[in-house]
Amino acid sequence: MKRRGLLVCGITLVALVPAGTAGASLLYLIATTAQLAPQPPFPAQGSPETRFLGRIVNRERVVVGIDGAGVPQSIVVIQRLTLTHKGDFTFTIPAPATSARAAPGSHGEPGLRQAGIVWQGFSAGRRELGAVVGLRVGAAAPALPLQITVRRHNGTTAVTFTTVPATLVRLSVGVVAPAQLDRVLRQMRRAAAHPAGGPGSGWALEASHITQVRQAIRPPLRLQGTVAAGGPTVSFRAVIGNGAAYRKTIVALGSGTPTINIVAKPLPTLEILPTLKEVGTSPNPVLALATATPRIALATQFQQFLGSPDPYGRSSTTYLYRTVAPHQAARPSPRPGHHGDGALTLLLAVTGGILALGIGVIIWAHS
Repeated sequence: MKRRGLLVCGITLVALVPAGTAGASLLYLIATTAQLAPQPPFPAQGSPETRFLGRIVNRERVVVGIDGAGVPQSIVVIQRLTLTHKGDFTFTIPAPATSARAAPGSHGEPGLRQAGIVWQGFSAGRRELGAVVGLRVGAAAPALPLQITVRRHNGTTAVTFTTVPATLVRLSVGVVAPAQLDRVLRQMRRAAAHPAGGPGSGWALEASHITQVRQAIRPPLRLQGTVAAGGPTVSFRAVIGNGAAYRKTIVALGSGTPTINIVAKPLPTLEILPTLKEVGTSPNPVLALATATPRIALATQFQQFLGSPDPYGRSSTTYLYRTVAPHQAARPSPRPGHHGDGALTLLLAVTGGILALGIGVIIWAHS
Protein backbone atom coordinates (compact mmCIF):
# COMPACT_ATOMS: atom_id res chain seq x y z
CA MET A 1 0.00 0.00 0.00
CA LYS A 2 1.30 3.47 -0.76
CA ARG A 3 2.14 5.64 2.19
CA ARG A 4 -0.64 8.11 2.77
CA GLY A 5 0.16 11.77 3.25
CA LEU A 6 -1.43 14.27 5.58
CA LEU A 7 -5.13 14.93 5.22
CA VAL A 8 -5.91 18.56 5.84
CA CYS A 9 -9.03 19.14 7.89
CA GLY A 10 -10.63 22.55 7.81
CA ILE A 11 -12.30 22.24 11.20
CA THR A 12 -10.94 24.57 13.86
CA LEU A 13 -10.17 23.24 17.31
CA VAL A 14 -10.26 25.53 20.30
CA ALA A 15 -9.46 26.15 23.88
CA LEU A 16 -11.02 28.62 26.40
CA VAL A 17 -11.12 31.10 29.87
CA PRO A 18 -13.55 32.14 32.67
CA ALA A 19 -16.69 34.12 31.97
CA GLY A 20 -16.24 37.81 32.46
CA THR A 21 -12.48 37.78 31.88
CA ALA A 22 -11.34 40.81 29.87
CA GLY A 23 -10.54 39.88 26.29
CA ALA A 24 -12.00 36.38 26.62
CA SER A 25 -13.68 34.73 23.63
CA LEU A 26 -15.87 31.67 23.43
CA LEU A 27 -14.41 28.88 21.33
CA TYR A 28 -15.33 25.23 20.83
CA LEU A 29 -13.40 22.00 20.94
CA ILE A 30 -13.70 19.96 17.79
CA ALA A 31 -16.73 17.67 17.82
CA THR A 32 -15.90 14.12 18.85
CA THR A 33 -18.50 12.98 16.31
CA ALA A 34 -16.79 14.74 13.38
CA GLN A 35 -15.66 12.64 10.43
CA LEU A 36 -12.06 13.77 9.97
CA ALA A 37 -10.92 11.12 7.47
CA PRO A 38 -12.69 10.48 4.14
CA GLN A 39 -13.47 6.90 5.19
CA PRO A 40 -14.45 4.60 6.87
CA PRO A 41 -17.30 4.01 6.66
CA PHE A 42 -17.78 3.82 2.90
CA PRO A 43 -20.00 6.45 1.27
CA ALA A 44 -23.52 5.54 0.17
CA GLN A 45 -24.45 5.43 -3.49
CA GLY A 46 -27.57 7.50 -4.01
CA SER A 47 -30.23 7.61 -1.29
CA PRO A 48 -31.08 4.02 -0.32
CA GLU A 49 -34.17 3.47 1.81
CA THR A 50 -33.45 3.14 5.53
CA ARG A 51 -36.16 2.06 7.96
CA PHE A 52 -35.95 0.48 11.43
CA LEU A 53 -37.20 1.05 14.97
CA GLY A 54 -35.14 1.50 18.12
CA ARG A 55 -31.36 1.23 18.20
CA ILE A 56 -29.00 -1.06 16.30
CA VAL A 57 -25.79 -2.40 17.86
CA ASN A 58 -23.01 -2.89 15.33
CA ARG A 59 -19.99 -5.19 15.85
CA GLU A 60 -17.39 -5.80 13.17
CA ARG A 61 -14.26 -7.84 12.72
CA VAL A 62 -12.06 -6.84 9.79
CA VAL A 63 -9.73 -9.66 8.71
CA VAL A 64 -6.84 -8.47 6.53
CA GLY A 65 -4.64 -10.97 4.71
CA ILE A 66 -1.21 -9.45 4.02
CA ASP A 67 1.80 -10.60 2.00
CA GLY A 68 5.40 -10.79 3.18
CA ALA A 69 5.86 -7.06 2.60
CA GLY A 70 2.82 -6.16 4.74
CA VAL A 71 0.64 -5.20 1.76
CA PRO A 72 -3.07 -6.16 2.01
CA GLN A 73 -4.04 -8.98 -0.37
CA SER A 74 -7.53 -9.76 0.92
CA ILE A 75 -10.06 -8.08 3.21
CA VAL A 76 -13.03 -9.86 4.76
CA VAL A 77 -15.44 -8.27 7.23
CA ILE A 78 -17.63 -10.20 9.65
CA GLN A 79 -20.39 -7.82 10.67
CA ARG A 80 -23.07 -8.48 13.28
CA LEU A 81 -26.04 -6.15 13.72
CA THR A 82 -28.44 -6.49 16.65
CA LEU A 83 -31.92 -5.00 16.19
CA THR A 84 -33.58 -4.23 19.52
CA HIS A 85 -37.19 -3.29 18.67
CA LYS A 86 -40.19 -4.84 16.96
CA GLY A 87 -40.99 -3.75 13.41
CA ASP A 88 -40.09 -3.89 9.73
CA PHE A 89 -36.57 -3.00 8.69
CA THR A 90 -34.80 -2.25 5.45
CA PHE A 91 -31.36 -0.73 4.97
CA THR A 92 -28.20 -0.96 2.90
CA ILE A 93 -24.64 -1.13 4.26
CA PRO A 94 -22.43 0.66 1.67
CA ALA A 95 -19.40 -1.44 0.77
CA PRO A 96 -17.14 -2.28 -2.21
CA ALA A 97 -18.24 -5.89 -1.79
CA THR A 98 -17.47 -8.88 -4.01
CA SER A 99 -19.27 -11.49 -1.91
CA ALA A 100 -21.70 -11.73 0.99
CA ARG A 101 -23.11 -14.66 2.92
CA ALA A 102 -24.85 -15.15 6.25
CA ALA A 103 -22.53 -15.43 9.25
CA PRO A 104 -23.11 -18.28 11.72
CA GLY A 105 -26.05 -17.44 13.96
CA SER A 106 -27.57 -14.88 11.61
CA HIS A 107 -31.38 -14.67 11.57
CA GLY A 108 -31.47 -13.70 7.93
CA GLU A 109 -29.59 -13.77 4.65
CA PRO A 110 -27.85 -10.64 3.32
CA GLY A 111 -28.36 -9.46 -0.23
CA LEU A 112 -25.46 -8.33 -2.39
CA ARG A 113 -25.99 -5.34 -4.64
CA GLN A 114 -23.69 -2.91 -6.40
CA ALA A 115 -24.46 -0.36 -3.65
CA GLY A 116 -23.50 -2.75 -0.85
CA ILE A 117 -25.11 -5.23 1.53
CA VAL A 118 -28.91 -5.16 1.69
CA TRP A 119 -30.99 -6.24 4.67
CA GLN A 120 -34.77 -6.31 4.89
CA GLY A 121 -37.35 -8.18 6.93
CA PHE A 122 -39.22 -8.06 10.22
CA SER A 123 -37.92 -8.03 13.80
CA ALA A 124 -40.16 -9.54 16.45
CA GLY A 125 -38.36 -7.57 19.15
CA ARG A 126 -34.74 -8.67 18.91
CA ARG A 127 -33.04 -9.97 15.80
CA GLU A 128 -29.43 -10.82 15.03
CA LEU A 129 -28.16 -10.19 11.51
CA GLY A 130 -24.70 -11.33 10.50
CA ALA A 131 -22.77 -11.24 7.25
CA VAL A 132 -19.36 -12.40 6.03
CA VAL A 133 -18.41 -9.86 3.37
CA GLY A 134 -15.49 -10.03 0.94
CA LEU A 135 -14.24 -6.62 -0.20
CA ARG A 136 -12.30 -5.32 -3.20
CA VAL A 137 -8.83 -4.71 -1.82
CA GLY A 138 -8.04 -1.69 -3.96
CA ALA A 139 -11.17 0.12 -2.78
CA ALA A 140 -11.15 -0.99 0.86
CA ALA A 141 -7.44 -0.96 1.83
CA PRO A 142 -7.15 2.87 1.94
CA ALA A 143 -9.78 2.86 4.71
CA LEU A 144 -7.71 0.64 7.03
CA PRO A 145 -6.18 2.29 10.14
CA LEU A 146 -2.86 0.42 10.16
CA GLN A 147 -0.02 0.38 7.63
CA ILE A 148 2.61 -2.37 7.80
CA THR A 149 6.08 -2.17 6.22
CA VAL A 150 8.94 -4.70 6.26
CA ARG A 151 12.72 -4.10 6.04
CA ARG A 152 15.57 -6.64 6.23
CA HIS A 153 19.11 -5.88 7.39
CA ASN A 154 22.05 -8.05 8.51
CA GLY A 155 20.01 -11.15 9.28
CA THR A 156 17.15 -9.34 10.99
CA THR A 157 13.69 -8.29 9.86
CA ALA A 158 12.12 -5.04 11.07
CA VAL A 159 8.33 -4.81 10.85
CA THR A 160 6.88 -1.32 11.37
CA PHE A 161 3.25 -0.67 12.27
CA THR A 162 2.03 2.87 11.56
CA THR A 163 -1.36 4.30 12.41
CA VAL A 164 -2.94 6.10 9.44
CA PRO A 165 -4.20 8.45 8.16
CA ALA A 166 -2.54 11.58 9.52
CA THR A 167 -5.16 14.32 9.52
CA LEU A 168 -3.85 17.87 9.78
CA VAL A 169 -6.10 20.04 11.95
CA ARG A 170 -5.89 23.63 13.15
CA LEU A 171 -5.93 23.88 16.92
CA SER A 172 -6.73 27.14 18.63
CA VAL A 173 -5.14 27.44 22.06
CA GLY A 174 -5.05 30.17 24.64
CA VAL A 175 -5.06 31.07 28.33
CA VAL A 176 -7.69 29.16 30.30
CA ALA A 177 -8.52 29.36 33.98
CA PRO A 178 -7.26 26.13 35.60
CA ALA A 179 -10.52 25.69 37.55
CA GLN A 180 -12.56 25.85 34.36
CA LEU A 181 -10.31 23.41 32.54
CA ASP A 182 -10.50 21.04 35.50
CA ARG A 183 -14.30 21.26 35.62
CA VAL A 184 -14.79 20.65 31.91
CA LEU A 185 -12.40 17.69 31.87
CA ARG A 186 -14.21 16.11 34.83
CA GLN A 187 -17.53 16.51 33.00
CA MET A 188 -16.10 14.99 29.83
CA ARG A 189 -14.69 11.99 31.69
CA ARG A 190 -17.96 11.41 33.55
CA ALA A 191 -19.89 11.52 30.28
CA ALA A 192 -17.45 9.11 28.61
CA ALA A 193 -17.77 6.65 31.52
CA HIS A 194 -21.55 6.46 31.08
CA PRO A 195 -22.67 3.11 29.59
CA ALA A 196 -24.42 4.92 26.73
CA GLY A 197 -21.49 6.71 26.14
CA GLY A 198 -19.28 9.45 24.83
CA PRO A 199 -17.85 12.70 26.02
CA GLY A 200 -20.37 14.75 24.02
CA SER A 201 -19.45 17.04 21.17
CA GLY A 202 -20.45 20.58 22.22
CA TRP A 203 -17.79 21.41 24.79
CA ALA A 204 -16.74 25.04 25.05
CA LEU A 205 -14.45 27.07 27.26
CA GLU A 206 -13.52 30.72 27.45
CA ALA A 207 -10.00 31.79 26.54
CA SER A 208 -7.86 34.85 26.00
CA HIS A 209 -4.67 35.32 23.98
CA ILE A 210 -5.85 32.78 21.43
CA THR A 211 -3.43 31.53 18.79
CA GLN A 212 -3.61 28.74 16.26
CA VAL A 213 -1.31 25.80 15.67
CA ARG A 214 -1.45 23.01 13.13
CA GLN A 215 -1.03 19.44 14.26
CA ALA A 216 -1.27 15.99 12.67
CA ILE A 217 -3.79 13.74 14.42
CA ARG A 218 -3.84 9.96 13.91
CA PRO A 219 -6.24 7.20 14.99
CA PRO A 220 -5.12 5.92 18.43
CA LEU A 221 -4.79 2.13 18.36
CA ARG A 222 -3.93 -0.67 20.76
CA LEU A 223 -1.83 -3.39 19.12
CA GLN A 224 -1.19 -6.92 20.28
CA GLY A 225 0.41 -9.70 18.33
CA THR A 226 3.47 -11.63 17.15
CA VAL A 227 6.16 -11.38 14.49
CA ALA A 228 8.54 -14.11 13.33
CA ALA A 229 11.03 -14.18 10.45
CA GLY A 230 12.72 -17.57 10.78
CA GLY A 231 14.04 -17.06 14.31
CA PRO A 232 12.27 -16.81 17.68
CA THR A 233 8.75 -15.40 17.66
CA VAL A 234 8.51 -11.89 19.13
CA SER A 235 5.35 -11.06 21.08
CA PHE A 236 4.46 -7.47 21.80
CA ARG A 237 1.83 -4.99 22.93
CA ALA A 238 1.80 -1.30 22.11
CA VAL A 239 -0.35 1.83 21.91
CA ILE A 240 0.24 4.13 18.96
CA GLY A 241 -1.38 7.37 17.86
CA ASN A 242 -2.25 8.64 21.34
CA GLY A 243 0.72 10.98 21.69
CA ALA A 244 4.11 11.40 20.10
CA ALA A 245 4.49 7.72 19.09
CA TYR A 246 2.48 6.94 15.96
CA ARG A 247 4.45 3.86 14.90
CA LYS A 248 5.96 0.76 16.47
CA THR A 249 8.85 -1.25 15.02
CA ILE A 250 9.44 -4.88 15.98
CA VAL A 251 12.80 -6.46 15.10
CA ALA A 252 12.88 -10.24 14.70
CA LEU A 253 15.89 -12.48 14.10
CA GLY A 254 15.99 -14.05 10.64
CA SER A 255 15.52 -12.77 7.12
CA GLY A 256 12.81 -15.09 5.88
CA THR A 257 9.31 -14.07 4.88
CA PRO A 258 7.83 -12.70 8.10
CA THR A 259 4.84 -14.29 9.75
CA ILE A 260 2.71 -11.51 11.21
CA ASN A 261 -0.37 -11.87 13.41
CA ILE A 262 -1.76 -8.61 14.81
CA VAL A 263 -4.95 -7.48 16.53
CA ALA A 264 -5.60 -3.72 16.39
CA LYS A 265 -8.40 -1.93 18.22
CA PRO A 266 -9.26 1.78 18.40
CA LEU A 267 -8.67 3.10 21.90
CA PRO A 268 -11.76 3.79 24.05
CA THR A 269 -12.59 7.40 24.82
CA LEU A 270 -11.55 7.28 28.47
CA GLU A 271 -8.05 6.19 27.51
CA ILE A 272 -7.72 9.02 25.00
CA LEU A 273 -8.93 11.80 27.29
CA PRO A 274 -6.09 13.10 29.47
CA THR A 275 -6.39 12.59 33.21
CA LEU A 276 -6.57 15.52 35.61
CA LYS A 277 -2.97 14.81 36.61
CA GLU A 278 -1.77 14.76 32.99
CA VAL A 279 -3.44 18.08 32.26
CA GLY A 280 -2.17 19.57 35.51
CA THR A 281 1.45 18.64 34.78
CA SER A 282 1.38 19.39 31.04
CA PRO A 283 3.44 22.36 29.81
CA ASN A 284 0.40 23.26 27.66
CA PRO A 285 -2.76 21.91 29.37
CA VAL A 286 -5.11 23.48 26.83
CA LEU A 287 -3.30 21.79 23.96
CA ALA A 288 -3.41 18.48 25.85
CA LEU A 289 -7.22 18.62 25.93
CA ALA A 290 -7.57 20.14 22.45
CA THR A 291 -5.68 17.29 20.78
CA ALA A 292 -7.72 14.66 22.62
CA THR A 293 -11.05 15.49 20.97
CA PRO A 294 -9.97 14.92 17.34
CA ARG A 295 -8.25 11.70 18.43
CA ILE A 296 -11.56 10.60 19.93
CA ALA A 297 -13.29 11.55 16.67
CA LEU A 298 -10.89 9.39 14.64
CA ALA A 299 -11.10 6.47 17.06
CA THR A 300 -14.89 6.67 16.93
CA GLN A 301 -14.81 6.80 13.14
CA PHE A 302 -12.69 3.63 12.95
CA GLN A 303 -15.10 1.83 15.30
CA GLN A 304 -17.14 1.42 12.11
CA PHE A 305 -15.57 -0.01 8.98
CA LEU A 306 -18.60 -1.05 6.96
CA GLY A 307 -20.75 1.25 9.05
CA SER A 308 -24.11 1.00 10.78
CA PRO A 309 -27.52 2.17 9.53
CA ASP A 310 -28.03 3.67 13.01
CA PRO A 311 -25.72 6.67 13.55
CA TYR A 312 -26.69 6.77 17.24
CA GLY A 313 -26.24 3.07 17.97
CA ARG A 314 -23.14 1.53 19.57
CA SER A 315 -20.39 0.33 17.25
CA SER A 316 -17.13 -1.51 17.84
CA THR A 317 -14.61 -2.90 15.38
CA THR A 318 -11.55 -5.13 15.72
CA TYR A 319 -8.94 -5.30 12.97
CA LEU A 320 -6.94 -8.53 12.49
CA TYR A 321 -3.89 -8.67 10.21
CA ARG A 322 -2.34 -12.01 9.28
CA THR A 323 0.24 -13.13 6.75
CA VAL A 324 -1.35 -15.28 4.04
CA ALA A 325 0.27 -17.63 1.56
CA PRO A 326 0.61 -16.31 -2.01
CA HIS A 327 -1.89 -18.86 -3.35
CA GLN A 328 -4.45 -17.66 -0.79
CA ALA A 329 -3.95 -14.05 -1.80
CA ALA A 330 -4.28 -14.91 -5.49
CA ARG A 331 -7.55 -16.80 -5.10
CA PRO A 332 -10.23 -15.03 -7.15
CA SER A 333 -13.14 -13.48 -5.27
CA PRO A 334 -16.66 -14.75 -5.95
CA ARG A 335 -18.67 -12.58 -8.32
CA PRO A 336 -21.48 -10.41 -6.91
CA GLY A 337 -24.56 -12.54 -6.57
CA HIS A 338 -22.52 -15.71 -5.87
CA HIS A 339 -21.69 -16.66 -2.31
CA GLY A 340 -18.59 -18.79 -2.78
CA ASP A 341 -16.40 -20.11 0.02
CA GLY A 342 -13.38 -17.78 -0.27
CA ALA A 343 -14.39 -15.38 2.51
CA LEU A 344 -15.31 -18.12 4.94
CA THR A 345 -12.11 -20.07 4.18
CA LEU A 346 -9.98 -17.00 4.94
CA LEU A 347 -12.01 -16.30 8.08
CA LEU A 348 -11.47 -19.81 9.41
CA ALA A 349 -7.76 -19.69 8.58
CA VAL A 350 -7.26 -16.35 10.30
CA THR A 351 -9.39 -17.25 13.30
CA GLY A 352 -7.48 -20.49 13.76
CA GLY A 353 -4.14 -18.71 13.63
CA ILE A 354 -5.16 -16.03 16.10
CA LEU A 355 -6.71 -18.51 18.49
CA ALA A 356 -3.49 -20.51 18.45
CA LEU A 357 -1.70 -17.39 19.59
CA GLY A 358 -4.26 -16.76 22.32
CA ILE A 359 -4.99 -13.17 21.33
CA GLY A 360 -7.80 -11.01 20.14
CA VAL A 361 -10.62 -13.32 19.23
CA ILE A 362 -11.69 -13.80 22.85
CA ILE A 363 -12.60 -10.13 22.85
CA TRP A 364 -14.94 -10.70 19.87
CA ALA A 365 -16.47 -13.87 21.29
CA HIS A 366 -17.56 -12.12 24.49
CA SER A 367 -18.45 -8.73 23.05
